[in-house]
Amino acid sequence: MQSAYGTGSFQSRLEADGIESKCKTQGPNATSGLFGKDRFTINLIEGIGTCPAGITVSIRHRADGSRTANFAHSCTSCALGAECTKAVDGRSITVGPDGTRPPKRIPAGSLTTALRGLGYTTG
Repeated sequence: MQSAYGTGSFQSRLEADGIESKCKTQGPNATSGLFGKDRFTINLIEGIGTCPAGITVSIRHRADGSRTANFAHSCTSCALGAECTKAVDGRSITVGPDGTRPPKRIPAGSLTTALRGLGYTTG
């Protein structure tokens, strides 16, 4: 199978099956020069997230198994706010059930059955 990028769940599946991955996994990206996800500390064991300004919040579990650290209550008064987000509701960081970025939403009909089984969602 040819793949430009492998998700965390895809890479984990390959590793569990003893298959050496040749897929690239996309690193954190930042929109318009804002802080990327890698500037935040996400501790899934303790259930907390810390932003670049040092604000720590609890991580909430979502119905789909992903988890979100929502910093919105602190963003409006934060000195680093303009470097972090342009969102009116403030910044949040979401990680997938396995601790990696959540699966991309891909239009129905564009994936093979095999890829759907590896954690991608359609809709």
